[in-house]
Amino acid sequence: MPPLPPYEALGKDAVILNDRPLLGFNRAYNGLPVYENGTANYTEYDIETFKKLLFENIKHTAAEYKGCGDVFGINAFIDFNSYPVLAGTTVDAIKAGIDPETPVWLFFDGNGYAKSSNMSAEDFVKILKCQMYTSVIHGATGILFWNDRSNTPEVLIPWNL
Repeated sequence: MPPLPPYEALGKDAVILNDRPLLGFNRAYNGLPVYENGTANYTEYDIETFKKLLFENIKHTAAEYKGCGDVFGINAFIDFNSYPVLAGTTVDAIKAGIDPETPVWLFFDGNGYAKSSNMSAEDFVKILKCQMYTSVIHGATGILFWNDRSNTPEVLIPWNL
């Protein structure tokens, strides 16, 4: 890395965040920007483009990790909540990047971080179940919940739906 990154390459309207000054340099596998103008706002793509970007990014990452680690992670709980089909896309992408027989376990949002304030816990759980079943249908070996014990367990209570 040069001593000072070439911020001018981000464009004249780019915002450089003091706490994350390199955010604007994040690119998808094909060079498309992940964030808008160096901000912390994701670049919005139509769902088909987004699915393709997610698939290819995860596939390439999984392929690179397969020789040096057993676990890698992506933080996509908000995306999964918006588009539950992405849980299946993620499993497909991991298996495309590694041996298809390798076990794949996905973590899911056990605290409801992706739950909007106007969504009930019951509705959130329905979407969460869809994500989990979709991942298993696509070949996930199993599922796990990520939980922050300092938060309330309200989204885990309505499992009797």
